Amino acid sequence: MLYLASVAIVAALTSATLPDPLAAGWEGASVCERLHEDTDQRVLRCTFAPGVGHERHFHVPNFGYAVSGGRMQITDASGTREVDLPTGSSFASPGTEWHEILNVGETTVVYLIIEAGEIMASASEENAVIALEHEWVKAEANRDEATLRRVLDDQFTHNSNNGETSGKEAMIASVLEASITGQTITERTVSVRGATAIIFGTTVIRYDTPDGEASTAPLRYTAVYVKRDEQWRAIALQMTERTED
Repeated sequence: MLYLASVAIVAALTSATLPDPLAAGWEGASVCERLHEDTDQRVLRCTFAPGVGHERHFHVPNFGYAVSGGRMQITDASGTREVDLPTGSSFASPGTEWHEILNVGETTVVYLIIEAGEIMASASEENAVIALEHEWVKAEANRDEATLRRVLDDQFTHNSNNGETSGKEAMIASVLEASITGQTITERTVSVRGATAIIFGTTVIRYDTPDGEASTAPLRYTAVYVKRDEQWRAIALQMTERTED
């Protein structure tokens, strides 16, 4: 019991700033999908084509199985290294405070992750909000109006980096007209209090200018989410310009 309690505390503290493997993605796209979840366990399948990675995230204790192996680059507190993951191999982990993954091989890597459901409970709301933010980022790049309408609350307000304030319909229209090609969130802190969640983060939005040239916009943002009818939705977004490091 002491072991499980200590792991739950570590997971809760870590998840305040980092997503779990399901919520984490790569350049705004998901890399893991939920195959099964109940009160006892959660099973994820994660897929990495060559050149695709997994942004910084944490793990609770888990067991893994390589459905399709390959060569992976792992970055964590101890540094960066490359490892070969043979097809059919398995691994067990007591939990990971943080790491980043990148497929540096020539084959698509697929593996299963099995986690204890009870340990995940303390971080579930934070992860749900982060997962919704990933959907939002992906929907902007894909100009997915249906997803944008689901993610944004009807009372949504956007305060842009130029000081202009707009609502849900204006926000969706501007995204559909824009030439956003991708977005990379570099920092993110999540705070959940009941039915309200706040994310503080930094991001770099990639887009094409009217003359067809690629450009970027480094921004700092604050996003507010509310939970209505058991579903999280974005209700406010504040963005300010920042200088890239």
